[in-house]
Order: sequence, then C-alpha cells, then structure tokens
Amino acid sequence: MAFVGAPLLGETALNSPLWTIRIELLGSLFLFAAYAIVGTKRPIVAFLAYLPMVLLTNWANISIVHFIAIFGGSLLNRPHNLSKISWYLIAAGLIGGGFDYSEFYAWVPVMGGEEKLIMNTLGAVLLVAGTLANPAFAARSASKAPVFLGRVSYSSYLIHWPIICSFSFGMLYVLKLQLGLDHQTAALIVLASTLAFVLVAATCFERYVDAPATRLASNLARRLMRPAAVAVQAKAGSSALGDDLWELRRGGLGGMWRHPNQESEP
Repeated sequence: MAFVGAPLLGETALNSPLWTIRIELLGSLFLFAAYAIVGTKRPIVAFLAYLPMVLLTNWANISIVHFIAIFGGSLLNRPHNLSKISWYLIAAGLIGGGFDYSEFYAWVPVMGGEEKLIMNTLGAVLLVAGTLANPAFAARSASKAPVFLGRVSYSSYLIHWPIICSFSFGMLYVLKLQLGLDHQTAALIVLASTLAFVLVAATCFERYVDAPATRLASNLARRLMRPAAVAVQAKAGSSALGDDLWELRRGGLGGMWRHPNQESEP
C-alpha cells in the first residue's frame, strides 16, 4: 500500500495520511509536463496545459484544489516584488491555515462543506509567499528548531500513523484500563510520549532511509543525465574544432599553426 497502492491507486485504508502521496506524485509529473510543453515564460498558458491533465485524472474530485495549489507553489519560484505586503500575506496565511468552524471564521462563505480544505490550502500558499518576500521572517524560520522539524517532517508524515495505531493506543489501554488513570492524565502522558517517539523514529528514518534514498535518486539522475550532457559537450567541442580547422584552411587563424614543441611550423 505504501509503495504501490497509495501513490498509484490512492489506496490508503491501512495508513490514511498517505492520501497525499498520489496527489504529490501526479501533480509533480503534470507540472513538469506542462512547463516542458509550453515553457516557463507563460504561466497562464502552462496552467491551461496543466489543468486538463488534472481534470482527466480527478474529474469532480475536491482534490483538484491541491493540484491547483501545487501549480500555485510553482509560481512562487518566479521573481515577485511582494516585500511591501509580505506581513499581510503571512498574517492571511496563518489565518487561513488556522481555519476551524468557530465563530471567529463566521465571515468565511459556505463552500459546499469544503471550507477548511480551501482555507487551509490557500493559507499555505499565502504563508509561503509571504515568507519568501520577508527576509526577516524567513531568517527566523531558518533557525535550528524549524530546520530540524522541516528535515524530519516527511519522515514523521510517513511513520506517525503506524506508531499511533500501535504504541499510542496500546499505551492508552494500559494506562486507563490496567493502571486506572483518568482519561485526561492518560491522554497527556500518551501525547507527550508519542511526540517523543515520533521525533526519535523520524530522525532515525530520515538518516538511514530518507537521506540515502535521496542520494540514490540524485546519483541515478546524474548517471542518466551524464551521457546526454557529455554528448552535447562533445558535439559542441567537435563543432568548435571543425570551425577552427575551416578557419585554418581559409587562413583565418593567421596562416600559421604553432606546434607546442616548435616555435614555427607551416
């Protein structure tokens, strides 16, 4: 399910948080395809090429919001002069990311029951845009603790649900039913121990699984791309050599070719 079912078929019955993997995989492939077809200088045309691919695979599915967000994220790599409104973007991103159905968000229009999904997704894009446009905020986000959490976030995402379904549930059962602790106390102990367990396990997973896999993928990419790069370089070199020989025959290089071991030789 982790390696085939979730990314290719969207099957996540045993590990429900993996529902995002299929969207990430397809969205990345569609994104690269769209930009490869129309180039990167015309984002609107690229989006028009991207959208049909999404609709063909996710017709009438609310996950289209996530696919649009992936394309929106790609637009953040383009140069934008948003520094004057960066704090507004950050504030809007935090508000959107924190959406719940409380009275504080009564101003949000009804969106077919998908208000949280749309607000959270929009908030994420705005928060990243504001962070990129605000060097001071970005510097604080790049301190040791956020960088560490960012490094282990993907590993945490992959392994936290099996840990909750085994360690956390089992520990709650022991604390409540066997040791007789009240629910609030048992839940707090389980919460703290689960967070610690997930961070330790994610650190190990990142070091011994995720990082080696990333290095392997990078090495494979370099090996696959190297023959093409060498061919292009060789073609350019042979073309330059051919031009020099042609100029030599025409006398365009001064009519003399100096051998490295001889001062002059016709």
